This record gives sequence, structure tokens and C-alpha cells, in this order.
Amino acid sequence: MTDSATLRAGSAFGRYTIQRVLGAGAFGAVYEATQQPLGKRVALKILHASQMHNTEALQRFTSEAEATAKLRHPHIVDVLDLGAHEGVPFIAMEYLEGESLGARLHREGRVSARAAVDLLLPVMSAVATVHDAAIVHRDLKPDNIFLAVVRPGKVQAKVLDFGIAKVSEARHSLTRSGSMMGTVFYMSPEQARESRDVDARSDQWALGVILYECITGRCPFPGEAMIDVLTGIVSAPVPPMSDVEGLPVGIEAILGRAMSKDREQRYRSVRAMAAELLPYASASVRDEWAAEFAATSEDADEGFETAATLNSKSMVPGEAGRAEAATLQQSVSVAGQEVTVARRAAQGERGGGDRRGVVLAAAALATFAMVVVVGLALGNARHAQRPAQQVTLVATPYVVTVGATPATAQIEIDGNRSGRGEDRGASPGMGSSTGCG
Repeated sequence: MTDSATLRAGSAFGRYTIQRVLGAGAFGAVYEATQQPLGKRVALKILHASQMHNTEALQRFTSEAEATAKLRHPHIVDVLDLGAHEGVPFIAMEYLEGESLGARLHREGRVSARAAVDLLLPVMSAVATVHDAAIVHRDLKPDNIFLAVVRPGKVQAKVLDFGIAKVSEARHSLTRSGSMMGTVFYMSPEQARESRDVDARSDQWALGVILYECITGRCPFPGEAMIDVLTGIVSAPVPPMSDVEGLPVGIEAILGRAMSKDREQRYRSVRAMAAELLPYASASVRDEWAAEFAATSEDADEGFETAATLNSKSMVPGEAGRAEAATLQQSVSVAGQEVTVARRAAQGERGGGDRRGVVLAAAALATFAMVVVVGLALGNARHAQRPAQQVTLVATPYVVTVGATPATAQIEIDGNRSGRGEDRGASPGMGSSTGCG
């Protein structure tokens, strides 16, 4: 059986000649290859042979191929071929030259509001087409938006990576009940709580986060540990953008609505969100996308409060959100055994409105797309009302206790054996607190 991990330049993989490796991860690798006999240049994504017995990896790979192949849009990467060679699945996609939006932000820090809107309006059109096909991407982020160079000075944004896309049919769902999939910084509150309860409005939230990051150069909900990021997503206000010089009036309100904690208060669709952003684009981009988005603008707010009135609400956490931030209990599966990680937040006990405990079940990170698997369950208990108050969340170190049942179970942390039965340690790092990773 051919192993994607050992393919060398000049070697053959079916009717494809390998040129060079473009990237590799835990599940597979992507190569620049030439399709024979046409001599067509492609990006060839191949599953590692070691993952052939990994049912979830196979399902994700198949899901990406099926989801992407059925979509036709100039701003979605085109699938040219899919199949298997010697039992190893592959996807052949159009070869793109350029860089990801993530790479550009890493290099430049941030872009102007106009440039950000110009970049993301085509992406919003692509995502709207995805939603028209009853598919939710669920992992939109700058690294999955590729800025392909089509000619000198001209780039074309392309949406990539449908590996955890959710088709709106139960038989296609890859997500077990009570698990969370996606890249943590761009997750919506409902995606963080319960992945089976995710619809197109989660992609809208992610687009809001991406636009916020493009304009400010920072993540709206940063954190040194995953649990701090998730706490911010479900309970913290969207940080103001007042430090951005020359920010057009209205942009902040649009983002506040797109990132509303209550998804019912977001835009009715990604097209409706794009319609409100259209006036902030450059003249040429406005002309290009007016036909698609202008028709949506007149009913963009039908059935909703206006972006301006929602802005103040989305910037202030509710009592339930503060209670959710107060106590987090994390339940993790280690080597097939159930373990528990508990944390008491720095602000301590509060007698607030409705108190909800958030249970997070974290499993694995996939190098292909930093996929975090976390499950959350919510419970309610009534408490006396007290006036709402602004909360400032501070990332503070905390001690994690991991206990395993049975007591003989081996505990591993980041691949290192840590002992049996119980382990204590400091909170894990998530990298810089000023960026989205």
C-alpha cells in the first residue's frame, strides 16, 4: 500500500506524478503533482496509510471530497478528481499560487477596513453558496481563505478545507452528540456548547471574527489556555474597536450583530450581512457585488433589531454568561478512560441569575486543521436576581487535576506519560494572547 508519508519527488501515485510536498499533518499530506497524461498541475491531498483504519479520519476525508465536489463557485477551491490508489484515498484540487489570509495577517498585522471588506465580500458570496447547498463549513478561519494570485497585482480569495463541513442530513453528520469541532478562536457560542446544534449562523459568527481580526490585528476572544478562549466566546463582550484609527462609522455595529451571543439576533443570512458591508467596499468591488448583495439589503433587518441597537447588547455579557464563566468543569477522555478536569474561575462564586455549568469534553488536535473536540452539557438552577455588572475576564493560571478510572489507567499529556490515577499541573498554553493563532 502506498504511504503518503514516503512519497518523493518524481514518484508516481496512480496517474499523478509527485513534484513536491506542500504540507503535511497527522491525517495526511498535500503535494504539488502533475496529472498524466494531460500534464495538468494539481494539489493532491492524500490520506496517510496509518489512518486507513481510523473511521473518523476516513469520514472527514470523504466528507471534504463530497462537500467540495458538489460546489461550483469562483471563490471556492475546485475539486478535479477524487478516488483511491492502492486503497489510499486522494482528492485532486486546482493548484493555487499565493498565500493564505492567515499568512498575510501574520506578515502585515492588519489591513484597512476597506481592504478587509474587499477581501471578504467574495468569501461571503462563496459561503452563501455553501449554505444554499445545505452545508455548514464550521471551520472558517484565515488559514482556510487562500489569496490566489491570478495575475500580477490581482488576487482571488478561495475558501478551502471542508474536512469538518456539516451536511444538513443526519446520515452525513460526523459529530458525536456532545462534541465540538472547529478551530477554537473562530467558534460560535453554540458551536462551543454543542456541535449538533450548529447551523449557517455559526459560519456568520466566524466571518465576523475574521473581519474583526483583519481590521484590528487581534483576536476578539484571546486566551493563554483553551478554556479561557471558550469562556470569552460564551460570556465576554466583543472588545471595542475604538483604537482603530479611521474606522468607518457602522462597521463596529455590523460586527457586533454578526457576533451576537444569541444567534437569533444575527443576520438572517451571510448575504444580508454582506449587504450591510457593501457600502464600505471600494467602488470597483461595490460594482462587482452589487447585483448579488444589494437586493438583500432592503430586507436585511426584517424581523430583527437594527445593527445599531444590537451593538450595545452584544458588547455587554448577560448575567447568564457571567455565571457560565464562573465555574467550568472539563471532562476529557484519556486512553479510553474517563477523567475529569475542574477549574474555578478567578472571579469566584456569584449569586447571579440563571447559573449554567459548562462541561467540556476535549479530545484531539488534528495538525491538518487544529480540530478541537470538546463536548458541553448545560444545566440550569434558579437563583435570586441581582443587578447586572460589567465583568473583566483576566487570564490567570490555574491548577488542573486529572483523575482516571480505573486508578491504573495511564495518563498522557501532550504525548508524555505523566503517571497513573491522578496528575496535577498548570493550565495548558494556547500561544500568544494577542492573536488568533
